[in-house]
Amino acid sequence: MLEREKGDDLNLADAEPELEFSVEDTEVVTAWKKKGFDALELKYRKVGAPLWQLADKSTEKIIRFAPPLTTPGVPENFEFRAILIIKNERVGKWSPTYTLTVV
Repeated sequence: MLEREKGDDLNLADAEPELEFSVEDTEVVTAWKKKGFDALELKYRKVGAPLWQLADKSTEKIIRFAPPLTTPGVPENFEFRAILIIKNERVGKWSPTYTLTVV
């Protein structure tokens, strides 16, 4: 039987997601470590855009997301960041911003 760490045992104020990114075709693949947290909220934006958009909110350890490309086949730069979730509430700090090129 798997058990999640009790919320009291987690350092919620300083919690920050551990992320690994890769690009497969036109999809961004995000891997994260749960470490007792329920879910991850992943946001994205085109480099230079002012507003972050929701990519996914998931309990899965691997999140696949295809950002909208302006012109297929032409490389575009996107920024990604994420935050951890417990009981549908954001906890901790946003991850650093990661910049990826998608074709």
